[in-house]
Amino acid sequence: MILLFLTELFKLGLSYSALGTARAAVNCFTTLCGGPDFSDNRLLKNFMKGIFHQRPNFPKHPQVWDVKLVLEFFRTSTNDTLIFLSGKLCTLFLLLSAQRCQTLHLVQLQDVILDQNQITILTNHLLKQSRPNFHLEPITLVNYPKHKKLCIVETFKQYLDRTASLRFPNEPGLLISTQSPHKGITRATIARWVKNILTQAGIDATFTAHSTRAVATSTAKARGISLDNIAKTAGWSNVTTFRRFYDKPLPQTVQSAIQQ
Repeated sequence: MILLFLTELFKLGLSYSALGTARAAVNCFTTLCGGPDFSDNRLLKNFMKGIFHQRPNFPKHPQVWDVKLVLEFFRTSTNDTLIFLSGKLCTLFLLLSAQRCQTLHLVQLQDVILDQNQITILTNHLLKQSRPNFHLEPITLVNYPKHKKLCIVETFKQYLDRTASLRFPNEPGLLISTQSPHKGITRATIARWVKNILTQAGIDATFTAHSTRAVATSTAKARGISLDNIAKTAGWSNVTTFRRFYDKPLPQTVQSAIQQ
């Protein structure tokens, strides 16, 4: 029965990964209902192997983009609009913290501790990587006095000053809409802001905001940061997640610059 079901899904054009998800869901349902466990069924394994050969699931992006393109874009830009400042803040945060848009979306004003030389963000919210006996530690980002346009602390100060008089009354969220009324925004809005920044910086339009997570961690690895520190910063319990999903080759120009 499960083979017939998967065959029909295959005819509809579903990818190998989608069929694998469907297979797992059906197997979970049947076992919960007291039925047989198909996870080790040889016929089903051979079927899925055949699907893989007919419709292989290759990575969408074999390598990450060059972070220098975005930094140079920020360094030379003269755009002073609120939407640009909002996108810049989000992009710098994601690149420096290796976090998801969800983390930034949940940050409230009371979670932000801003000092002269650093900013600390308290992560007092349930995140995707949260689990029993583990929660992401506070995120501390230091200033970059060498170039103010690339400094996350300076960018935070500019954003807080710019939005202080615009905020909708009693709006608790850090990020607010760029249009009136200036209420809190959705996670999708953050992703759209970041993607717009990437596109303007010359990054291929197929990359999404989530690609910053792979860029941040892969670049950190290439620069000699230990895998344990990378996993801890990103909120992974071990390095397996990084190696499996986020460890991507850097563009050749970046690799050459690092090796010099």
